[in-house]
Amino acid sequence: MMQQAKPGANAVWNWIAGFALACGAVLLFVCVVLAWKWDAAAPLHTDVAHGLVMPHKARGTIVYLSAYQSTSLALMFWSAPLFLLAGIAAMPKRDRTTRSGALSFAVRWQSDDPGNWRRRGEMVGLVFALAFVLGIGPKLVMYLVQSGVIFAF
Repeated sequence: MMQQAKPGANAVWNWIAGFALACGAVLLFVCVVLAWKWDAAAPLHTDVAHGLVMPHKARGTIVYLSAYQSTSLALMFWSAPLFLLAGIAAMPKRDRTTRSGALSFAVRWQSDDPGNWRRRGEMVGLVFALAFVLGIGPKLVMYLVQSGVIFAF
């Protein structure tokens, strides 16, 4: 028999879950928009003079991005699912039902958030993620690229 979480702990976990889910959603959205914009403007051949030397497959065509663009997209693309999974894992759940068969696995649950704390965490996470992605993130990626840490996307 599982023990019920204390009401205060439930609110904290719901806030953390909302924060992580909002951060993951913002990262994924910004990654898709930037990839779409940068792919449309990227050349089909390397342009060493402008630093466009990182190959990237875009809609069946190889285009070349800069090290900064490639690292930015890779960090956002790979960190977004981690935030989303962390948010789902942190979310308090009740009435869990699990079904598994030879080829299927499913878990269903009801949200356990009577105080609407997850929504508050989502709002804070949205503001934080936008501020980070548009403010601190570009400086961090530039520092990584200048230090020689480059990720291909």
